[in-house]
Amino acid sequence: MDEEIRPDPNSLLKQANQINKGKLTVFLGAAAGVGKTFAMLSAAKERIKEGKKVLIGWIDTHHRKETDEVLEGVPRLDPIVINYKGRDFYEPDIKSLLSIKPDIAVIDVDSDAELQRRYGLKIPVLLLDSVPVCSHRLDAAEL
Repeated sequence: MDEEIRPDPNSLLKQANQINKGKLTVFLGAAAGVGKTFAMLSAAKERIKEGKKVLIGWIDTHHRKETDEVLEGVPRLDPIVINYKGRDFYEPDIKSLLSIKPDIAVIDVDSDAELQRRYGLKIPVLLLDSVPVCSHRLDAAEL
């Protein structure tokens, strides 16, 4: 019987530690309308004042006047528009976002229909290289 070749765990750990990881900030709220998006945009504007390159990759202000106003001045990536049976559907342009490489990418996940379809009640979910790492809570040991 052929013995399965398994990678050396220490080698894998060394490779994982060399990956340039970012910092994740999650804005949580108990219900819709409690100010998560507003707080996220306010924090983004503060980072812009500090000289950071901030880009909104996906957001839905739900047409709230105060949220639309705080959005002004924050660069925003246009979504991809997909026309299906005469209706337009929108999704984040992840390829463009990754190619631009902002210091901070703002993603309003609760408004992303594809994430909701794919992960359902597991949102928020953290992806690392397109692989789900954890949901609802961040455990550094899982990274």
